[in-house]
Amino acid sequence: MLVPNRLVMAPMDTNFADYEGKVSEKMLAYYETRAKGGVGLVIVENSQIEGPRGKNTIRQLCVSDDRFIPGLKRLVYAIHKYDIPAVLQLHHAGRQTTREITGGLQPVAPSPVPCGHMKERPRELALDEIEEIEDRFAKAAVRAREAGFDGVEIHGAHGFLIGQFMSPYTNKRKDAYGGDFEGRMRFPLQIIEKVRAAVGPDFPVLFRFSVDEFIKGGINL
Repeated sequence: MLVPNRLVMAPMDTNFADYEGKVSEKMLAYYETRAKGGVGLVIVENSQIEGPRGKNTIRQLCVSDDRFIPGLKRLVYAIHKYDIPAVLQLHHAGRQTTREITGGLQPVAPSPVPCGHMKERPRELALDEIEEIEDRFAKAAVRAREAGFDGVEIHGAHGFLIGQFMSPYTNKRKDAYGGDFEGRMRFPLQIIEKVRAAVGPDFPVLFRFSVDEFIKGGINL
């Protein structure tokens, strides 16, 4: 993927989508303005791969179904008008959300460790649910490619679901998806493998993660 310069617009949640998670006119104007300003790469904000359970804001962008592709195509076009590549960030909130945001659904996580930020106790994911979420990331990546994005970024940072599996602070599982470093890395690595298999060898796949959570017992340098 060629970029015209080294200035990257990082993905930042705007809450500008409509209440269904579709691209709005306000969101189109926001991203077009950034592309017009000369940034070398736009990484579009966290897009839910499983709604509403995976949401972390009320008006979060969504890529969980084919019906969102037309709006995403418009968003890509608004960025590409200025010859700027666009990447879509794929996201699942995990425990870092509330029932108010998810429509009453209990948040999910690798382990039932309460979220100190959102004040919610999550439900531990079953093995079949974990595999389903892995598949959802892959399907979302395919939708991003079909919408015209130049790549995807898997969101494994900032205390969201993938990061929760990686962190010994939030992952207390005793099965293949927990325990030692290899177990805690199983979920993110299988997501990467499934995404790569789904989009093919020539589609850029980025991965964002926190190198230091600044939490006792969490990920650090």
